[in-house]
Amino acid sequence: MSIATRGIELRNRAAEELWARGAFAFNTANYRDGMFIQKTNDLMYEFWRNKVCARIQDQAKKDLVEPEKPPHPLGTKRPSLEQDYYECLDEDNVHLVDLKNNGIKRSVAEGVETEDGIVHKFDTVVLATGYDAITGSFTGMGLKERQGVDLREKWKEGVKTHLGMTAPSLPNMFMVYSPQEVQGDLVADMIKKMHDEGIETIEARPEATEKWAADIQEMNEQTLFPLTNS
Repeated sequence: MSIATRGIELRNRAAEELWARGAFAFNTANYRDGMFIQKTNDLMYEFWRNKVCARIQDQAKKDLVEPEKPPHPLGTKRPSLEQDYYECLDEDNVHLVDLKNNGIKRSVAEGVETEDGIVHKFDTVVLATGYDAITGSFTGMGLKERQGVDLREKWKEGVKTHLGMTAPSLPNMFMVYSPQEVQGDLVADMIKKMHDEGIETIEARPEATEKWAADIQEMNEQTLFPLTNS
């Protein structure tokens, strides 16, 4: 069933239930078409925005962090799990600078100078530069494939795996993303098969990884994720 086909009362009731659960429920447990159809996603964003707008009184800050037009489809970037972020943002001693339209020009002794010439004075500057949440745990280990090529170099043009779990020239290397029961069971079954049949190594064929990458890309193109610059 689609969000758009439900009446406003039923739609809001379902949204309120998901919102009350907290965590990622509003995004991950919502109607599936919210990640496929822009109109449906806009309804989700409208509900989210109304919830957050009630927590900020400063209109200028509200316009920046809760714009009427969504900066990207809701849910295509990982939402922040916060408790009082917006209330803290609304404090009088908190200043919000739109770096997309007024970028950082340079660092100075007193703090940071933006492109409009204003120097923002700071005692401490925290560099929130993001993180490599998926492949970084593997590329940061110094792993090398059979031919001696570092995994970071091998994947610099894009990750190629089969089922997201094995890759060519990386024998007996199984990749599991967090406590995933399905992946864990499959790895255990493969290891048991190798043990029972005396198989020394296992790795993905290159053609299998190419097909898997193509399949994933095809499925991804049907969603709203390609509309997000992440």
